[in-house]
Amino acid sequence: MLDIILGIFGSGGFGSLLGIVGGYFNRKLDIQGRKLEIEDKVNDRAHELVKMEKEVLLMKAESDYKIQIATTEADALVEKAGYEAMKESYNFAKTSSEDGLVDKFSRAVRPSLTLAFFLFSVAIFYQVTSFIYSSNLSLKPEEILKLWILIIEWVLFQSGVCIGWWFAMRPGKPQKFTTN
Repeated sequence: MLDIILGIFGSGGFGSLLGIVGGYFNRKLDIQGRKLEIEDKVNDRAHELVKMEKEVLLMKAESDYKIQIATTEADALVEKAGYEAMKESYNFAKTSSEDGLVDKFSRAVRPSLTLAFFLFSVAIFYQVTSFIYSSNLSLKPEEILKLWILIIEWVLFQSGVCIGWWFAMRPGKPQKFTTN
């Protein structure tokens, strides 16, 4: 019996069968190894994709920040240019005569015009009110109130323009800054 068993194991058929079984398991291990390599590459690609998405978000945040800085700098330049233009606009209000006659005249006319304008506005208000009551117009109290408000708004607007013109024409005194 031992001879028979040894004969079977020593035969070429058994060697072939053993080779086929060994080849099958070897191929199975190769396929599993290849599957693990593919899974590892898929994981690497997924990790790289997440990393790239984070880089894109970082780049977007950086570009947004640069845009914000550029906008702030542009706003500062515009504001500075506005102040420079205002500073230059005061140059035309300087005295143009050596004896100062032009400046003295300007100092007298501006307040006089402002006062005259205010008195003229009050007179218009009085005349409109007198006309409403003397002509017996059939205006409702709400309409009279609206008319008065319109006149008051007009007077305030015109007074503001006049006073604004008066003060805007005068160059300001230079500020003295001290450093500690």
